[in-house]
Amino acid sequence: MNEPVDASHRPFAACHRLEDVDPPIPMLILERELTIRWISTAAVKELGLRTDLLVGRSWYDLFPESRARRSDHDALFRGELARLDLPRIRLTLGCGSRYFSLRLRPLKSADGSVEAIVGVGEDITAQVEAELSQRESEERFRAMSTHARDMVVISSKDGTVTFESEAVERILGPRLTPRPVISIFDNVHPDDLVRTREIFERLVADPAVGVLHDIELRKRHEDGSWRWLQFTATNLLDLPAVRGIVLNGRDVSDRKRIETQLRHNELQLATAMWASQTAYWSANVQTDTLEMSDRFFEMTGIDRAEWDAAVEPWCTWVHADDAPMGCARYRAHLAGRTPEFEHEYRMRTPKGWMWLLDRGKVVERDSDGNPVRMAGVTTDISSRKSLERKIVEAVNRQQRRLSHELHDGLAQQLTGIALLLETALARRRQLTPDGASDLDAIALQLRKAVLEIQTLVQELLPASIQRGDLGPALHALARQVTSSFGMTVDCVTDDTFWQQLTDEAAQLLYQIVQHSLSLARRHRGAMAATVSLRRVGAELNLMIADNGSRFDPDRSVPAGLALRQLAERAQMLGGDITVEHASDGGTSVSVRCPLPQSTEHNVSIVTT
Repeated sequence: MNEPVDASHRPFAACHRLEDVDPPIPMLILERELTIRWISTAAVKELGLRTDLLVGRSWYDLFPESRARRSDHDALFRGELARLDLPRIRLTLGCGSRYFSLRLRPLKSADGSVEAIVGVGEDITAQVEAELSQRESEERFRAMSTHARDMVVISSKDGTVTFESEAVERILGPRLTPRPVISIFDNVHPDDLVRTREIFERLVADPAVGVLHDIELRKRHEDGSWRWLQFTATNLLDLPAVRGIVLNGRDVSDRKRIETQLRHNELQLATAMWASQTAYWSANVQTDTLEMSDRFFEMTGIDRAEWDAAVEPWCTWVHADDAPMGCARYRAHLAGRTPEFEHEYRMRTPKGWMWLLDRGKVVERDSDGNPVRMAGVTTDISSRKSLERKIVEAVNRQQRRLSHELHDGLAQQLTGIALLLETALARRRQLTPDGASDLDAIALQLRKAVLEIQTLVQELLPASIQRGDLGPALHALARQVTSSFGMTVDCVTDDTFWQQLTDEAAQLLYQIVQHSLSLARRHRGAMAATVSLRRVGAELNLMIADNGSRFDPDRSVPAGLALRQLAERAQMLGGDITVEHASDGGTSVSVRCPLPQSTEHNVSIVTT
C-alpha cells in the first residue's frame, strides 16, 4: 500500500488538493468527532455505499469497534500522537462484515494545530477470512482430536512423533517417565515390530500408496499389558499444514479377545462334532434353502459342488422310504405341533447307505411369528443302527431258543404231568365218584398253565411273515387270540399296499400287533380290541385300541419294557409310536411310518 502524502506540516488548505486529485487508493479526511469530510472514489467502491451516504457521517457509525480507540483519536487531534496504525478493523454492512487496515495521520494548519486527520485504508477481508478459517480448522481439529475416542498421531518420515491426541494416554495410559523424543515404534510388540516398520517405510517411500487401512499391531500399556490397536495411515508429508504421516487408530483389544475366544470355541465345536460324527446345518424356511457345514461333506463323502447343484439335494440323496416321514415331521415342527424336529433316515453316499439322525428347531421368527430359520445337527448313527439290528437278531435267536426249550422241555413235562393226573383222576372217580373235586381243580390249573406256555411259545417264536402274507397273518392272529383267551379282537386291513412292504417291515408290523395285544391282555385285563392297518397318502397307519385299564409305564416294569420294545420296532420302520388313553377308558397304540415307494430295496448300511 502506498504511503499517504505527508501533510502533517502543511496548512489545512493543502488537503483540498486531495479532492481535486482523487488518488486511486482508499482515502478519507476526518474532522473533529471523526466526521467524514471527504472520501476517495476508491474508498467508496470498497465500502459499497454512495458518497452522499458517507460524507458527513460519523466514523463511529461505520466502525463501532473504533469507539474503544477514541482516546487515541483525541490524542491525534491534540497533536500528542504523530500517527496511529490500525492493523485490522471490521466494517459491518448490510451484506455482512468486511475488514480493513487503516493508517491515520494528522493534518496541521499554519499555526501548527491539527485541523483534520487523513486516513489511508486497505481491504484485508480475504486475508482475515483465510486466517479465521485456518484458526477455526485448527480449533476444530484440536477439539476433535482431544475429545475423540480414537487416537490421532502425526509423525515425521523417520517415525518421530510430532503430535498425539489425548486419546493416546486414555488408551495406553499416562506415561510414567516423560521422554524428550517419542517414536511410533516405541513399545510395539516384538512379533509386530518388523512388519510395522515395513508398512511405514513403504508408505513413506511411495507417495502413490497414499493410505493404508486396517493395520493391526500390539502396543504395551503403561501397566505392562498388551493392547491391540488398529490404524489407518495416511501420507501427508507433502501437505504444508501437516508434513507428516497421520495415524488414526483405535483400541480393538476387546474385539481381538472375542475373536480369539470364538476361534477357540469353533475349534472345540469342530472337535466335538468330529468326535461325535455330527455336522451342523441351517435351513432358511422362507427361501427353502439348506446350508450344510463342511463337516457334513467330510462325514458323508458327498461332493459339495454336486450337492449345491441339485435342485432338492436332501430329497435327491435320502432313501425314498424315509423322505415322506421326514417332510411330515419337518412341516409339523414349523406349524408348531412339535417342540423340535427329529428324524432318522438313510442317505445314499459314495460310501454306501448311511443312517443319519437330524435334530433341530426353529431359531428365528419374523414379527408375525412365522418361522424364518431353522437350525440343527446331523449325526451319523450307522454304527448304532447296525448294533440295533444285531441286537434284534440276537433277541430273535434267544427268543427262538427259549421257545424251543419251553415247547420241548417244560411244556412237554407239564403235558405229561397233566396226562398222569388225568389217569389218576379217572381211577379216583371209579373208587370214589364224589372225592375227586380237589384233583379236578389242580388239573384245571395245570391245563391253563400248559395253554399259557403254548401261547408264550408262539409269542417268543418270531413269526415268519412275508410282505404278501401280512394281512392274512393279522386276521389269523386276531382269530387265535379270540378263540384262545376269550378276548374279542376285530381286525381291519387295507390290502392295497402289501406288495410295497419289505419282508422286514411286514415282520416288524406283525410283531407290534402281537406284542400290543399281549400287553393289553396280560397287563391291562382287556376283553376287546381292534386292529386297524390302513394307508393314508404316503404313510402307513397302524392302530391297536383296547378296552383295558390304564397303565403307568414308569411303575409297571413289564409294561414299560414292552412299550419301549414297541417304540424300537417303530423306529426301525422309520416311524414313531403314540400311546393315548381314551376319556371313557381304554388305550390306543398308534404307529405312523412312511410307506415304501419301491418294491425292492437292496440296502447296504455303512458302519463307522
